[in-house]
Amino acid sequence: MKKHYILSLLSFVCCLFFNTLAAQSWQWGISGGSYQTVQSDEKAESLTTDSNGNVYFISPVGVNGLKVAGVEKEAFFTKDYMIASISCSGTYRWSRVIGGVSDDLIKTIQLDANNNVYAAGHVFRTSASGQVHFGQEQEGTYDTILPYSALTVNTNKQKLFLVKYNSEGEMQWLRMPEADDIASTESQQSYSHDVQTDPQGNSHWLVTIPPGTYANGAFVNTLEGSNLFVFKYDTDGNFISATALDMQFSSIFPYFTMVRDHTNGILYFGGYTTSQVGPVVINGATVGNSMFLAAFNGDGTFLWKHENAEGYLSSIRNMYIDTDSSLYVGGSGFNGDTFMGHTFTSAYGSGFPFITKINASGTLDWATNAQTISSVSAVGGITINGNEVGITAGFGSMQWGDFALEQEPNEGYDVMLARFNKADGAIIALTDIAGNPGYWDYGTSITADPFGNYYVGGKFDNILYVNEETTLVDGAQGTDFFVAKYGTDNCSCLPPTANYSFTTGTVETLAYNFTYTGDAYDTISWNFGDGVTSAEANPIHTFTNAGSYNVCVSVANACGTSEFCQEITATLNVEDFEMDLITAYPNPVTDVLNLTSKSEISYTLYSVLGTEIVSGTVKPGTSQIKLDHLAAGSYLLKVQNSSGHQRAIKVFKK
Repeated sequence: MKKHYILSLLSFVCCLFFNTLAAQSWQWGISGGSYQTVQSDEKAESLTTDSNGNVYFISPVGVNGLKVAGVEKEAFFTKDYMIASISCSGTYRWSRVIGGVSDDLIKTIQLDANNNVYAAGHVFRTSASGQVHFGQEQEGTYDTILPYSALTVNTNKQKLFLVKYNSEGEMQWLRMPEADDIASTESQQSYSHDVQTDPQGNSHWLVTIPPGTYANGAFVNTLEGSNLFVFKYDTDGNFISATALDMQFSSIFPYFTMVRDHTNGILYFGGYTTSQVGPVVINGATVGNSMFLAAFNGDGTFLWKHENAEGYLSSIRNMYIDTDSSLYVGGSGFNGDTFMGHTFTSAYGSGFPFITKINASGTLDWATNAQTISSVSAVGGITINGNEVGITAGFGSMQWGDFALEQEPNEGYDVMLARFNKADGAIIALTDIAGNPGYWDYGTSITADPFGNYYVGGKFDNILYVNEETTLVDGAQGTDFFVAKYGTDNCSCLPPTANYSFTTGTVETLAYNFTYTGDAYDTISWNFGDGVTSAEANPIHTFTNAGSYNVCVSVANACGTSEFCQEITATLNVEDFEMDLITAYPNPVTDVLNLTSKSEISYTLYSVLGTEIVSGTVKPGTSQIKLDHLAAGSYLLKVQNSSGHQRAIKVFKK
């Protein structure tokens, strides 16, 4: 076992955090993989959790002797992909293996508000040497098998796919947007890059495609060459739109990742280039340095682009969007490099992990980086956990603020978890998972659950000592994937459910009275969407300017944190104020929706596809609309007063 140490350079810092951190520890770990070496390694590439604390992840896997958490699984070719789920307590739930001949890719796993699972990728179908399987739980059972044909036959060559499962792993639908008669030469120009799914289940899928017809004729791409598009599908698998992006790559793609701000639709792209990658052109300008970050509106309009300084090999590896539209960017940096006005500094010559926070206006709030005595891998994953931001990576020896992780020289890497205050970037703690000397273990993904626990995923070479009861062993060639929980044994413990109502003060002052209406809590925090916060239970806030603000309340107890947000339109118009006072609750709703208004209003409820479901008129006061006959999902409630003023309210049916 490697000798390594977690040091606090100031003794009072250790004492300060002792009470809050003492109960937190590595709770459990699971691992899996095959007997063979897999290109890109067997590793947990993407992690997420649902409202019940269940964990979902994806990993590339090999074919021989494949297992996950001790459960044997059927694989198909030399490199497949596994989607798997583990409970909050570390119990295996289910897994699905997807595999074609080769060149398969799934990068990101996503969930909607109803805990449905989405994944997008591409599979290799340009050879007559094998089928593509979408496996079920039991060996020999499949959700579907995609057939193959000879290279010269223009059928069965669709490559791109978007798939939806429910929280129990049952496939809901599979979409392959390319034409049935697409030729092999055209299919080879199609690539799936990334996907982001919003709470309503709309998937925003980044793809490269050649000219042609897609989505059963719903979209025709007339642009020459291969171009980037964002395909949008709704929760039922209906194609909605295709949006072109002014980003061009050569035949060798750079490394990049995409995140979407579901509040305003802004898309962020961060990555890096190398000498082996051709030109990267964004909005007509060639990226001249190694690291780039770009933003586009939801309609594809370019907003801005940032690069690092010339001559440095820094990189962006991961990004995360918070509910207040803050963007967290992590990667690898070098002493003296600059990015968005910040200069990275280190007393040593090695590269180091960094993380930055960029606000909704596109300016830098803070940046922080480690100092590394020996090399440390780039940030592998970023997540938000209440008022913390957590990252993971692999490390040799490093110092971050007043904390350090050390081990003997030339012993490889161990897995690292670092936690920061998301308000100012101050480091809270460093911890690790030890491995054996001479092996290279990495944290490659991270997420948090509603109970305040972290989950770290990655890859390991030999042995991981998660805790005294849990030792993970990789007994074959190459790496195995792992997922480990850091926190407390609180899976049966529930965090409070946040909610609030509001009323207006005087029309002339844009004053609002906020009343917390959720569950009991230990701590509360308000964010009014204009840079002002409050820790009062029922604050009064006056907006400086009229406009729309995303107002959020976050509450926490010993079991975790929850947040509730509403978009509030601050206006000096009396009738608009009355429209803002219309409230629909509870939301999410189970059976009956209460509608409260100061005046008589008409209402219409629509499905996500725009189909009218129910309509009517209600008197001033509180009226009830029965929704017990509706299926669970997202709906749109449009209300209108006698003057024609309208408002749309998103309604979630349990």
